[in-house]
Amino acid sequence: MAILRLTQPFDAYHGTVKGQTDNNKLVLYSSRRAACVARAWVSPDNPMSTLQLAVRDYLALAAAAYRDLTEAQAAAWTAAANAIMRENILGLDYYLTGIGLFCMINTYGQIHDQAIVDDVPTILMPPVPISLTSVTATSTVLLTIVADVTGLETDGMCLVRVSLPLPGEARQARPNDCRMIDVTIDSNIAVHAAGTLTIALTITTSLIVATDRIGVMITPLSADYFPGPPLLVGNAVVAAP
Repeated sequence: MAILRLTQPFDAYHGTVKGQTDNNKLVLYSSRRAACVARAWVSPDNPMSTLQLAVRDYLALAAAAYRDLTEAQAAAWTAAANAIMRENILGLDYYLTGIGLFCMINTYGQIHDQAIVDDVPTILMPPVPISLTSVTATSTVLLTIVADVTGLETDGMCLVRVSLPLPGEARQARPNDCRMIDVTIDSNIAVHAAGTLTIALTITTSLIVATDRIGVMITPLSADYFPGPPLLVGNAVVAAP
């Protein structure tokens, strides 16, 4: 048994204690629901799916493209990134880096079948989608998701990820549970109509059917592929058509 005691100025922690190698991590520390948690480290799921490998390739292509930028172009990305503040898992503020902003925008763009852009686009933070309206298993191989996205810019987009069926009503999906499922990779991003997002995802196997409970994460994207805060519905009931 281990006993941990936090004293000021510490009130939160996150990360791992590792041994001699990266695969020999002993303890994972995290903050969850206003509590500090210590648990055994478990190797994360790495399915090496077609979509996962595609996104990794897009990220590598974006990183390579950043290295080929001119000094002035790289400086412009850094200046834009330095104006964007984010909050980490412990609630601490940080700023993006130039290469981080470049790869973020260009990875989303490539997913949606767009070419890499070298110059900084207009950075517009989309608002959070308002609500998930419905999730329908229209057949054993098709999942249709409808959401209320009132307030998102005209021609804005959303990237949709879903989890596998959850084991019960009490289980809430977390962001890491949600993945893209349509092997036509750009189909996971949809341009929304005025106030409504409707996206039909092709399921390669009959993994999700009516009455299942799944997690749904909807990430809004501006017309220039800058992501806003995602809407995560951690336990959504799938309806029959």
